[in-house]
Amino acid sequence: RSLSAECDLDLAGSVSDDGQPAGTDLVVNWSAVSGPETVLFSDPTNLVTRARFSAPGIYTLRLTANDSELSSSDELTVTVQTNHAPVVSVGPDCAHVLPAPLTLPGWVGDDGVPEGTPPRARWSAVAGPGHVLFSDRAVTNTQVTFPGPGRYGLRLSAWDTLASASAEMTVTALAPPRVAWLT
Repeated sequence: RSLSAECDLDLAGSVSDDGQPAGTDLVVNWSAVSGPETVLFSDPTNLVTRARFSAPGIYTLRLTANDSELSSSDELTVTVQTNHAPVVSVGPDCAHVLPAPLTLPGWVGDDGVPEGTPPRARWSAVAGPGHVLFSDRAVTNTQVTFPGPGRYGLRLSAWDTLASASAEMTVTALAPPRVAWLT
């Protein structure tokens, strides 16, 4: 199983016993067999426990059961990966002539950690003389409509459930050119 660094993994082991020798309790123990750093178990003597990994790498965990006469164990390999914040790009500041909408050149990249969780993106207006309208705030290359001329600050943020990043751009919305008719 792959995890991101500095996270917990819930473990649920299972064992079966023949009941022999009579009058003895079955003792279980979780341990780290190998790995780049130590592993902390919330309760290593319980079948259900939590393992805490503080560094990336490949770890081997072992569950051992002992009835004072016989002992048996099984191992689990866990890969812990380092998560990096998403990379966010919005392109350069620009000028735009109203009233047409502007397609924003946003882009979000990610390292794939945590596995199976693509980053979420969201556009927002952080400055400007009026309320802007995004066609879809969750799309990186969405369109935006400005209510009038002015300087607008726009931010694209991305989050992968563990880390976030953002980038900003300024759009100067310009009034449409006036056309004069001579007669």
